Amino acid sequence: MILETLALTTSLSSALNSILIAKGMKGASPIIAVFYSILAQTIILSALILTRTLTLNIIAVILFAVGGLFSSGIGRLFYFISINKIGVARSSAIIGSSPVFTVILSIPLLVEQPTILGATAVTIGIILASGAREFKIEKALAIALAATLSYKLSNIISKAGLQIEPDPYLSAQVGATVSLIFFLVYIISTNQRNSIKVPKTSLLYLIVT
Repeated sequence: MILETLALTTSLSSALNSILIAKGMKGASPIIAVFYSILAQTIILSALILTRTLTLNIIAVILFAVGGLFSSGIGRLFYFISINKIGVARSSAIIGSSPVFTVILSIPLLVEQPTILGATAVTIGIILASGAREFKIEKALAIALAATLSYKLSNIISKAGLQIEPDPYLSAQVGATVSLIFFLVYIISTNQRNSIKVPKTSLLYLIVT
């Protein structure tokens, strides 16, 4: 039951995470909110890594870096933007479409054969949750779907890395570090350094996120 418990904990944490994001972004833009959440994540994971003995495989590290950039970087930014635009409930419902992308991507990339019925049910649920009366994707919904796709690509790429080097701590730390560097470079290159200052309450929410 340990793995099932971990999966359930992940789901509960994700739900709480979405609420904290919404609260944190009341005083920060999505890009700055992502920066602070990844900064906290990188510090925590780096501290954990220091307690472990590592065996580095360069190919696995590259896969972890790419997977992390898709998840903590691109995926998280799109998710924050979608929450800012359409709210927690609709964004979370769309992120719940991940089984659809898992089915689409896992068959050719992981040579797996998941069932289609569940993915179809999720797709119908997304349409209902989004309140759509016709098959029309507005920009914010498209951004949320892009976040979902990015998360799924990350999972598949990171899994490929874990098959080479089965260390989830290293995978998470490398991914977070690469994403943090990505956002640091972006913030500096776009002259958003003045936006780093956010209210203390927002900062607290984003760190907890």
